[in-house]
Amino acid sequence: MFLRNLVQRREIPLKIAVYLPCAGVGDAMVNLKSLYALKFLYPQAILSLVVKFDTAKNLFRNVDFIDEIIDYAEALQNQIRVFDVVLLVMQHDNLRAIQEVKAISAKYHLTTFSQGLLKKGILFISGIKRVINPYWKQNRAFMEGGLNLVRSIHKKHFDKEILRIDYSQVLLKRGGENIVFVDEVLEGLGAKKYLKIIGINPFCITLKTLSNFSFPTWLGITENLAKAFPNYLFIVMDYPKSGAKFLGFSQGNIKIFKNNEDLLNLVEFISRLDCLLSPDTGNVHIADYLRIPTLEIIRESAKRRWQGGGWGGVCECVVLPKGWQEKEGEFAKIFLQRVKDFLIQNLT
Repeated sequence: MFLRNLVQRREIPLKIAVYLPCAGVGDAMVNLKSLYALKFLYPQAILSLVVKFDTAKNLFRNVDFIDEIIDYAEALQNQIRVFDVVLLVMQHDNLRAIQEVKAISAKYHLTTFSQGLLKKGILFISGIKRVINPYWKQNRAFMEGGLNLVRSIHKKHFDKEILRIDYSQVLLKRGGENIVFVDEVLEGLGAKKYLKIIGINPFCITLKTLSNFSFPTWLGITENLAKAFPNYLFIVMDYPKSGAKFLGFSQGNIKIFKNNEDLLNLVEFISRLDCLLSPDTGNVHIADYLRIPTLEIIRESAKRRWQGGGWGGVCECVVLPKGWQEKEGEFAKIFLQRVKDFLIQNLT
């Protein structure tokens, strides 16, 4: 509540910035609620999103409650503007990210207290207020931790207003070009002939060997599902830099969708799905926001930090324990059966 007096000042709009130092789609998506909460709680404030990478610019370019998205370098160069508060919402355990956010001109700098840094003997860091996050009470520590950081600005105001927030009003607006792009893709794939459309994302850019099946395993799962559900269209989701080579499928109801660099095409495509199957990656968090039924595979150590379900939709997990790679075939069978049950329960 250290900003209470600042918040109660009415003559000049607050200038609030959120610094996102990460490149991942998932990193951006798990903080969308926090961004909306800031604007809801302080509607007259100027809300700026400061980014180091273009991901959030691409994804959030049509989000109307974010007043501006600016590059980190631009924020450093503009010494005239001083934010009232800057929130570091990710990488609070990264000293480099903490130094970066401190370099942004602001009256106050905020981030989450890091146990990781404490274990390294780092208890105090000057020039930034670090807030304890009760992660032990949370099922989605990054999403809920971001909201906890927002709460620290003015706890009484947050606690009074938080239940009034209607997150269904959070809109990732797509343009006409995105809608036309996906319309043409689905028409080309013959999607209208099928009862349901199932997206299968076999890729996980980060920690790929720790939290994802191999590419051949995913293709085997896809073939099995397509045979079991011949009236469903299974679309394998590819992206420009995957390097994947598809040699053809034995089942005619398996197709491939390869996006370009426009992330709002991906959002629009996922919005057309009846179900998403994926490792824990950005696609899961987009589907979660869109409330598309999702079954994901996720590392045991990541479940309470990254799992979907935070937007109120159906999102279930198959948890991969430490050392699962030695029994990948067994876990693939478990996942395959869970998928069949999931499709029957949620789509019929």
